[in-house]
Amino acid sequence: MQINIGIPNQRIYSLLVHYLLSMDYNVVQTKQKNQRIHLWILEQLHQDLTPCFIVIIDNDRNKVIKAIKSGAEDSSNIEDIEEIVVRINKLISRLYPDQDYLIIDDYQIDLLEKKIFDNEELISLTNNEFMIIEYLLKNRNTAIKREMILDAIWGKDYYGSIRVVDDTIRRIRKKLPRLNVRMIYGFGYRLDS
Repeated sequence: MQINIGIPNQRIYSLLVHYLLSMDYNVVQTKQKNQRIHLWILEQLHQDLTPCFIVIIDNDRNKVIKAIKSGAEDSSNIEDIEEIVVRINKLISRLYPDQDYLIIDDYQIDLLEKKIFDNEELISLTNNEFMIIEYLLKNRNTAIKREMILDAIWGKDYYGSIRVVDDTIRRIRKKLPRLNVRMIYGFGYRLDS
């Protein structure tokens, strides 16, 4: 994800850069030719720079409301930089739901590299664990039968027990406790988000 921060206040700019880089976003200062900017972070709305997140420096709630009414995707006061970063994560997840990089339950999921991070820490997963997470992500908020998960991950010619699905999801829950995987008794699983 390419994020451009156009905020002249150097202290705020540095804080935003620090937090966004720690979340593995690419922060760019100037737009290069043919470079796609996924989100602009600005002090004032510019109609040609979208999508846009507006940071209100002087903590005026009316300016936050005005920015959103004027077309900003979201806006926040600068009181809490962590709140701004959480709002930016949610905004990017909403604007780019089919991206190869997702943030779900505060885990950063890189679908291309097949890696999951909790903050900056890489979570060690087996290939099957990652494939189940990926399968549940593609079918988010939908109940999936155990048999469907078994066929999708291990293949139709697998002759072991269907309990392998339950055991693998148990390990996933242990490694990723905030991941909202729900068991549907007697049926299967659902990833809620």
